[in-house]
Order: sequence, then structure tokens, then C-alpha cells
Amino acid sequence: MSDHEPARRTPLGEDTALSYAAIRRVIGLAGIALPFVLGAAAVHDGTLKDSMSSYYYSGLRDYFTGTMCVIGVFLFCYEFRAPHVEAWLAKLAGLAALGVAFFHTAPIGPVSSGVRVRSDIHFGCAAVLFAILGDIAFQFFPSAQSAAELRAHERRFYRACGLVIWGGIAGYAVASNAFPGFCHHHPVLFWVETACVLAFSLSFLVKGQFADGMRTLMRPNRSDQESECLPRGG
Repeated sequence: MSDHEPARRTPLGEDTALSYAAIRRVIGLAGIALPFVLGAAAVHDGTLKDSMSSYYYSGLRDYFTGTMCVIGVFLFCYEFRAPHVEAWLAKLAGLAALGVAFFHTAPIGPVSSGVRVRSDIHFGCAAVLFAILGDIAFQFFPSAQSAAELRAHERRFYRACGLVIWGGIAGYAVASNAFPGFCHHHPVLFWVETACVLAFSLSFLVKGQFADGMRTLMRPNRSDQESECLPRGG
């Protein structure tokens, strides 16, 4: 869906273009905050966990689960009625994010077969989530507007975000098999997840015109400016 297409109204009078931009901003803000909050916890605790998902076994369990639920629900609602492939991929990504939230990674140490199965589902959902978010950033965001509306550097930015996401999950898959000991003893997965999360979050914020929204919010209201210019009586 183009951000610059003619505005359409819902039966309640809502502007659908603004609604979709707001959804993108919520997804982007929820995602971009996640690694910084977890990183701040690592500074406080003096240690960085192996992955973002490992923070389920910490005081930030509810925050991690809640953030993934927010991302999942808003992805599922993204272009809910639009009959485009992007909409269905977003729904699948939303379900995958909810899978990440509710099927937890296994804790360190021996675990039962049931816990191991849940952990495998967790990582499968994470792989599906990142793969789809990479596809949305690389393919759909650059093609959602005409070439005249989308500047070349914006197209390169979206595609760079997609490549970072895809490269991150593919690179970790290779590294974890080629250097299992190193990846086991260092928080490699956490940093890979951080790169992927920041890439998809920034792509959603840019697509949601977050900077434009902030400028509009901070711009003085025209009526207030005019009232200040009016001569005061007395």
C-alpha cells in the first residue's frame, strides 16, 4: 500500500493511510526499543545473555513476551483487508512473532523432550519471522510506491535492511555449525538478533514516516502562532 495514495475512509471516518502508518510506527518503535532495554539490563547485571529469547528467564520476561505480542498483533492487523501477498505474509509473520512469545527457548542445562520441542518451535518461528520481515523490507516496501514517489536512496535503504536481516539469519546458521564452540560461549546470537531487529524496525519506522510525524507533532500550531501575533488589548 502506497503511503501517498488518495486517502480512503472507514465507515467511522478514519483515514486508512494514517492508520497503516501508525501501525508501522508502533511495530518499529516496539522493535527498536527491545535490544536497548535488554542491553541496559545486561549493563546493570554485568553480563549479556546468549540471545534475546534467553531474557525470558530473567526479570524482563514479561517485557520480552509483551513486546513480541505487540509486534505479533500489529503485524497480523497490518493491511488486514488488503488482498495483497504482503498482507498475508504480514499475518504469517504476526503468528510467528506470537509463537516466539509463547513457545519459549530452552533454559541452560538439561531439559525434557517437551521443553526441547517447544524450543525448536520457538527458533522455527523466529526464523520464519525474520525471513518474512526481510522479504517485506527488501521486496514490498520498495515496490509499494512508484519510482517517482520513492527516491533511489530510500529504495537502497529498504533493500539494505532486508539484506541485513537475511544475511544475519543465514550467517548465524553457517557460523553456529562451523564454529559451534565459539557461538556457544559468546553471545553471537544476541548481536545477530540485534542487527536483524534494528534493521526491520528502522524499515518500518521509515515506511511509517516516523520522522515526518515527529516534525508535525513538534511544529507549532498555526492557530496558536496567529493568536500570539494578534495585538493584546488593554
